[in-house]
Amino acid sequence: MYCSILISNYNKEKYLKECLSSCINQDYTDFEILIGDNGSQDKSIEIINSFENIKLFNIERKFPTAELNQINIIKSLFQSSKGEIILLLDSDDCFEKNKLKKISKIFDEDKSKECLCDLPQIINDSKTAKKFNYTKNTNFKERWPTIFPTSTISIRRDSFSNFINEEFEKEYSELAIDFRLVTYFFNFKQNLSVTDQILTRYLSNSGGNENNYKKYTPRWWKRRSQSFDFLIEILKKKNIDHDKTLDYRVTRFFNKIF
Repeated sequence: MYCSILISNYNKEKYLKECLSSCINQDYTDFEILIGDNGSQDKSIEIINSFENIKLFNIERKFPTAELNQINIIKSLFQSSKGEIILLLDSDDCFEKNKLKKISKIFDEDKSKECLCDLPQIINDSKTAKKFNYTKNTNFKERWPTIFPTSTISIRRDSFSNFINEEFEKEYSELAIDFRLVTYFFNFKQNLSVTDQILTRYLSNSGGNENNYKKYTPRWWKRRSQSFDFLIEILKKKNIDHDKTLDYRVTRFFNKIF
């Protein structure tokens, strides 16, 4: 199966070479690499151009948050891609050498799968690794599921296209693409698969979007409130009422205060 790796980048020169090398050195040959740079002011472009067979797209930063700019990059790259399977990758993360081979095999053997997440090895800047805690949420009417990092998500092309047409244009300013995709495929499509294979190295504290949200700050409450709004909107499409839990009510209360 032909695969497209879509990479979003902004000022990640420190990690970019390792990221791109992990793609180039896959033990699988049927794939393309597309990277969108969001106006980096470091040496990112120089590093990207040092690699062969990588399609570079310069994409203007035109949204107020990093989350919306990343979504715009992925959307633009998808429109230029050709893969049957779409794999997302942040430029400070890496793929294991066998990721494409493993992911394409899973999709090829089960045509019903639409969205697949693998379990990442979480690494901090000191190179200390820890396990990703995955909790399976069976009550999709209450809240969103465990959100897998962007770089662990792979999707069939048709399914990703449908997602773009239905959900990409909603400007929830604080909601990143990983939250939107996982919630959409878990709560709405109810077609989110998880493999227990560790196929991604996820860098947890490199200055990515997640580090902008300190617990219990106004922006943290705003993101949680938008998360519930997104979930409720998705459930409405299936004519399902959201179970308004204590978590939901507390979030609404504090978001109004701030």
